Amino acid sequence: MKASGQGSGSGASPTASAVGARSAAPSGIDLELLSRKVYALIMEDLRLDLARREGKLR
Repeated sequence: MKASGQGSGSGASPTASAVGARSAAPSGIDLELLSRKVYALIMEDLRLDLARREGKLR
């Protein structure tokens, strides 16, 4: 008799994806453009935060 979880009855597929594995990005998304826009938004947020701290904005 086999121990529990061993052998062909374990239910694991040999072609199963690893946990956390990601599929390729959809071809319709320009990741470079998206990255530049996100970076610009982050920099603008930091600029506004600094201006608020210095009292230039309310």
